Amino acid sequence: MTLTGSYPEYRLAGRLGGVDIALRLTNTDKVSWFFRNPVYKHFGLLTEYDGTITHRGTTAEVNGLCSFEYGACPSPYLLRDRPLPAALKAPLDYFVYQIVNLDADNQILLSRYSLGGVPFMTTALHRSRDRYGTRFENVSFEVVRLRDSPEPTPYGVPMQVPAETRFVVVDADGHAWLDLHATMDTEFTFGLGSGFVTGFAYRAVWRGAEVSGRGYFEFIDRRSPDRRALPGRGRLAESPVRDTPHVRRHTN
Repeated sequence: MTLTGSYPEYRLAGRLGGVDIALRLTNTDKVSWFFRNPVYKHFGLLTEYDGTITHRGTTAEVNGLCSFEYGACPSPYLLRDRPLPAALKAPLDYFVYQIVNLDADNQILLSRYSLGGVPFMTTALHRSRDRYGTRFENVSFEVVRLRDSPEPTPYGVPMQVPAETRFVVVDADGHAWLDLHATMDTEFTFGLGSGFVTGFAYRAVWRGAEVSGRGYFEFIDRRSPDRRALPGRGRLAESPVRDTPHVRRHTN
């Protein structure tokens, strides 16, 4: 795959897994900042795409909304050629990220972070073609069911992955603004750092109305099996976290 161009127009083209892709990406000015500090900056631009996808001789024209993201931070490896000790590495060991188009004009970015086995931050960022971003402060996440079999990884530690998840977003008045239930229905593909990406079907209640569609999912779980912090990676979790059920399982 190759990405060429400059803001606000890009071209994404190439072949991936037997699928030929030729897309034009047009950034809007609707930016959502995940992190913005002197050490680390990470943002996503609401972006329109259009073009073609070809598989086994059949070509489909596609268009819609996506997220064009960029992150940057200083690297210690500019100054050293050896791995950092574990105690000096950022102890991010659990990460969930979902991109969901609620309709043709509205998109929400949902995420969950844990440090050293302890939930750190759960976020919801909403933006649309005609409105700038809104960050919701009251957001909850849970894994409803795990897949029966963990996914193998190149580093030899299998990773348990979700079969179903749920995000609930509450507005400033205490009302459920979004209740989104996602069911992972495509293969998990390794390659996001030390984790996976996949796609899902969702059903939701958004501002009181039922909606459904598809979304994009990123997932990393590097916590130890008993959900306690790994050596050199922060304090022990004081109690089990909601995002790792131990009883309910889903068989593929």
